[in-house]
Amino acid sequence: DAVYYAMIAAGNNQVPLIVSETGWPSAGDPNEVGSGLSNAQQYNNNLIKHVTSTVGTPYKPGMFIDTYIFALFNENLKPGPSSERNFGLLYPDKSSVYNVGLFKSTSTHSSPQTTMPCKQTPARTTSSTPSYTQPSGSPSQNRPATSHPTDETTPTTTTTTTPVWCVADSQAGTALLQQSLDYACGNGADCSEIQAGKRCFWPNTLVAHASFAFNSYFQRMGRQSWNCFFDNAAFVTTTNPSYADCTYPSN
Repeated sequence: DAVYYAMIAAGNNQVPLIVSETGWPSAGDPNEVGSGLSNAQQYNNNLIKHVTSTVGTPYKPGMFIDTYIFALFNENLKPGPSSERNFGLLYPDKSSVYNVGLFKSTSTHSSPQTTMPCKQTPARTTSSTPSYTQPSGSPSQNRPATSHPTDETTPTTTTTTTPVWCVADSQAGTALLQQSLDYACGNGADCSEIQAGKRCFWPNTLVAHASFAFNSYFQRMGRQSWNCFFDNAAFVTTTNPSYADCTYPSN
């Protein structure tokens, strides 16, 4: 809004505002306080949520602002402090530094290859792809309303000892849920229990399987709000989604 008012004072109030670059370093030198993977991931996740919400600003509510994340790749040959080489979402070899929900079937350094009960990328093999039906009694239904992570772009720590779980949003589209399920199972989540014949295979629905995978990823990656983002396909809840013999870990 300060920029808007400055443009008005200069007589150019019709000039559109574009954020040409904004980002956060995933690594830095010891004296570069605040640089780090978790802060970078949360900053860019919340930035994306804020921009795509089109909430705008107090002066221009509902205004969509074109915003460019700095940067797509880490610049490993760039001179200067370490942070200057670590603003990227991807490493120079095109593998993912961290997930902000923008890439389909991304991979991270040394990430485990997991057999998934979902559509596979060409780099992985599977004998069959289970068919999903309309959710019926899935653990994400009939739950109390909970809020999504906040939209502030300043990184904060949300680790808590209170039992919390990450579950799929049943209102998210099928394509987004499938893509996010693929990502979670391929990047650290334990998806063995949602394989055919295992305790959490039924109900055999996309929402139920995604909820289990999202929660496993959330618990293993640090239980921070950004570990349960998945491009707004999931949210944190204090209601235990476990059912029958299927137990959702809470730590």
